[in-house]
Amino acid sequence: MSSTSPTSSVLRPRLRGVADIYAAALAVPAVVALVVCAREGAATLSALVYGVSLVVLLVGSAVYHLPGWPLRTALWLRKLDHANIYLLIAGTATPLALALDGAASVWLLSAMWLAAGLGIIKTFAWPRAPRKLSAALYVLMGSFTLPTAPVLRVAADEVFLLFATGGLLYVCGAVIYALRWPNPAPLVFGYHELFHVFVFSAALVHYMAIWALVT
Repeated sequence: MSSTSPTSSVLRPRLRGVADIYAAALAVPAVVALVVCAREGAATLSALVYGVSLVVLLVGSAVYHLPGWPLRTALWLRKLDHANIYLLIAGTATPLALALDGAASVWLLSAMWLAAGLGIIKTFAWPRAPRKLSAALYVLMGSFTLPTAPVLRVAADEVFLLFATGGLLYVCGAVIYALRWPNPAPLVFGYHELFHVFVFSAALVHYMAIWALVT
């Protein structure tokens, strides 16, 4: 194992982690507004679950990508950062369950949170899993929400389009992460920064969709 911290300045793009800080700072008031404006009952609860998962992921990512962490701390933060992706996928699916009835709603919630739990366990138990496998698992888990598509289209075409667009952006980001390509300017803005741009864009689009669902 290299003694170099994953967040060290060696070959670290100058913009590494910058977008994460801004995204985390913007997410906190955005989530507060979402929860406050959500309808009472299940809508508020699902908005809270989604909001917490979003803030946890963005804040965790911002902290992890700060430079200068000792190796052991950086490795632990990296595991947490990767585990939080599963948390956000399940958190994003939680408001979608509102669009389903009865058994379908229970199935979606159960499947997503069980998969999230297994994914988190995998992250800590097998931290060196191939990145292509991790990316595939993220996409596979997100595909669990596909049965909600017909219901969303009936509810509102714009909500369906927002979720579909966000999902496509996440898939593009996962491909960039898996392939480490394109890598436009490795010393300034590399593949990892581009991956984060797609992830944050997807998160914004999904936030808009969830706002429409729960308010």
